[in-house]
This record gives sequence, structure tokens and C-alpha cells, in this order.
Amino acid sequence: MAYYTIGHELGHHVHGHTATAIKTRSPLERQAMEIEADGYSACLSVREALRNSRGPEDERIKIQCFFLAAALYLECDERTIDWRSFHLEDYPPYSIRIEYLQGEIQETFRQLRPQDPGVLDQDSAGELLKSLDGVWNPINSSTKILYETDTLSPSTHIEYNQNLHKARLRLRQELQPTHLKRTDDRSNSGETEARNPLNSCSP
Repeated sequence: MAYYTIGHELGHHVHGHTATAIKTRSPLERQAMEIEADGYSACLSVREALRNSRGPEDERIKIQCFFLAAALYLECDERTIDWRSFHLEDYPPYSIRIEYLQGEIQETFRQLRPQDPGVLDQDSAGELLKSLDGVWNPINSSTKILYETDTLSPSTHIEYNQNLHKARLRLRQELQPTHLKRTDDRSNSGETEARNPLNSCSP
């Protein structure tokens, strides 16, 4: 949980979210900022797990534990989204944050270990989330992710994802001049890190 929260707040700084008048942004743009910060946290945690692990099994355990801890932390948040007015919310729905965390974990692992299979596919992520069932919301006896998606129609989900994607792209372009410069270990060998506007871990 500490890795998630520290990485998330650091992500806001690295991506330049604190260098602009956030209050003037639309709710969907603020949701996009939260997604970016989540992605940065996931990317840093995967890198740390690979750097300080004793082998493939240890790597998988550390990465999956990060995912579960982040899900538990977000599960504690009492806010839930009303999909009928998601464009008025300042925070993205829990289900979307989990989906993006999983995707960023997989993408970072794929880039750093292209020869290895994924460590957090849909099935393994689903199994981990099942462990939350009734733990943090014992009255509801179902996880928050299910609570938020029970009445969600596919068309609404598709529309939201498309709008969020556009907001992320626009923000990344607008905030590019304010991003903190960061290099990884490859900078020592004269290489520079590729700057991918869609990668939450490369400002």
C-alpha cells in the first residue's frame, strides 16, 4: 500500500499535474490525472520488484502483492461512481482504476521482460480480486468492483473509455512542458529512455 500511495502522489508531480490549475480542469480530465498517477505507481513498483527479486517466482509474488495492495487501498475509499453522471465525478470508478493498474503492470513487465509470459493476466487478476469479497464490505458481501458494474451497460463503458482516452491524450500533450525529466539505469550507458506519450512511466 505504501508503494502504491507514494508512487501515485509522485506520479502527479512527474506528470506535471501539480503545475497547472487543476481546479479549472473538467471532471473527466481530473479522472485522467488519477489514472496517470495510478499507472506511474504501477510502473515504479514493477521496476522495483524486478530489480530486487531473487528469481521469477519472487518477481511474480511481489508484483501480484502490489496489485492486491493497491486494490485493497482503493477498496477502502467509500466513494462509488454513478455511471449515469460519470462526467461530473472528480475520481474515476474503482473498476476502471483496477483495469488500468492491471494494464500498466502487464505493459511494464512486457517491456522489461519481453521473453517472459505475463504475470497478471485477466484470470490471475480475477482470482486475486476474489480475495476481497466480503472483507472490506462485509455487509454487501461483494467486492466494490462488482457493485459498480452490476448495472453498467457495455455502451456506457465504451463511451467512458473513449472519452477518458481522449482526455489523457490531450492532457499529456498540454502538460508535456511541465513534466519532470527522469532517466533510468540505461542513462549510465549513454542510452536515453524512449518518451512514449501513452506510457505512464515515461514522462
